[in-house]
Amino acid sequence: MRADKDLQKMLVEKTANYKDTIPVFKIRNRNIQELHNESVRLVLPFTNALQAKELRFDCVQKENHTLLRLHDNATLQYFPESGCIRFQKNTPGYLNPISEDSKETNKNEFEKAACDILEKNKLNLSGSMDNLHFEKLFQLKSAGMSSERKITPVVLNRLVYAYRRFVDELPVLGSASVFIKTSAENKLDAFGIDWRYLHEDPITMATIMKPEEAAAIALEQLQNTNPERLYTPKEISPISFELGYFSHSKTMYQTIMQPVYVAKFIFTGKFRMGYALAVPASRTPYESICRKVIPPPFNAGRNNKKVSFSPRINPFKSC
Repeated sequence: MRADKDLQKMLVEKTANYKDTIPVFKIRNRNIQELHNESVRLVLPFTNALQAKELRFDCVQKENHTLLRLHDNATLQYFPESGCIRFQKNTPGYLNPISEDSKETNKNEFEKAACDILEKNKLNLSGSMDNLHFEKLFQLKSAGMSSERKITPVVLNRLVYAYRRFVDELPVLGSASVFIKTSAENKLDAFGIDWRYLHEDPITMATIMKPEEAAAIALEQLQNTNPERLYTPKEISPISFELGYFSHSKTMYQTIMQPVYVAKFIFTGKFRMGYALAVPASRTPYESICRKVIPPPFNAGRNNKKVSFSPRINPFKSC
């Protein structure tokens, strides 16, 4: 294995959440009808409908997801391969800004409200075997210049709260498990959920590779991106090396929730570009983490009956 020893040592020192053994879980994939019903239930409080049967929408089937066009230009998307849900009000960023001058805001106060915002919008899906923690706050800002070439104050348009799911005290790595975008007065502007449901009983206990061995594999994969030169600490710096579970992207099917190591680096120099990669944390091959898995047909292997949606009054035309 080609890897700089100093770089490997630095990466190992960043190891977090290490355990000797970790339970491996089977993912409970939902059929389209179940996913549709859950998506409607979660989005209902942010619409003008009191009950699911009153919700008006236009349903458009895309290549890898279903799109529901709701009232007032809002949209709801759900992805059958992963069960991910995305809702957006599609309100222009300049409407309902949080502050006309971001310098007057206190980021710490926003972070303290993160848990209250999650519970208020009823987007915490954690149960007996998992929980959800606030991870990071993002601020979306804008600014401009007047005709007199005076720079206007930086406007704080939106806040995005990102939350991380933990299973067996280990983070589910990948995209944010839940995110909530808010406008003025903590009003919800959009949300997203990446939550693969698990069977409670683990299928096995995975023996975890030592960080030194996993770091060597990660650096070898990194080296394969540029085999002509050997990366050293002068060119790239490790940011974190975290053990946890792995969740694919929203368009990818997955059957196993398995442990992985995720290494994050940043390239030094003029362009400080980040890079992340995941490697299996066990020598047992449960499921590929880099290759797309083909799901069973939705009308056969995952559905026992034909999918049908309840009748709705559709005020829009299909694309």
